[in-house]
Amino acid sequence: MYRSPFLNSVAEFMLVRRYNKRTIKSYIAWIKAFIIFNNQRHPKAMGGREVEAFLTHLAVKRTVSSSTQGVAAYSPLSKFFPDNVEYIHI
Repeated sequence: MYRSPFLNSVAEFMLVRRYNKRTIKSYIAWIKAFIIFNNQRHPKAMGGREVEAFLTHLAVKRTVSSSTQGVAAYSPLSKFFPDNVEYIHI
């Protein structure tokens, strides 16, 4: 499905839990964007600072709306990396 074993495991996790295919595609896209933004480091090796930097990048450089920022933060990132986003408030 994906070239990354990590993204495959995330997609499989969501499939088993009967997530909608569009939701899976959206979540994977946000997770990929997060990983690419952080120089392709594994998300488990990152923390809240990286998440905060990514969200700031979305708001400032890509000028996305606060609701889009919320989707980016609280859907895939909070579900799969809860330790990384526990203190971030949008």
